[in-house]
Amino acid sequence: MTTTDQWRLAAPPETRDDDPAVTAVMTHRIVGITADVSLSTALSLMAKERVRHLPVFEDARCRGLLFETDVVGHLLAGVPAELSAGSIAHLVRSAPTVTTAARRSEARDACGKRASTRCSSPSAAGWSGS
Repeated sequence: MTTTDQWRLAAPPETRDDDPAVTAVMTHRIVGITADVSLSTALSLMAKERVRHLPVFEDARCRGLLFETDVVGHLLAGVPAELSAGSIAHLVRSAPTVTTAARRSEARDACGKRASTRCSSPSAAGWSGS
């Protein structure tokens, strides 16, 4: 049984909100990285914190997301060790902007539209320092 299943069972149907505000479901303690960290550092952090996605920050702004599936796919593709030793920047997906007032469905839709977009370079991702 998942946490979501438990929540649904615990809440009476008439009080359940099937599309809650982002603030009701978001994580308040964020674990993130910067694009210059190594693949092994990112994997270690994911394992330690038991997370499957890491926001990638530049200064105080989230510039993208690193997905566990992308890291595993990269490793399974047989990429030479010298390329895997570099930064994770080429694996970072661009992150859509969603306000805290948005509903979960709005956040899902924003993420779904841009889920396949990779940040091939800082400039391609809009990492101009703005």
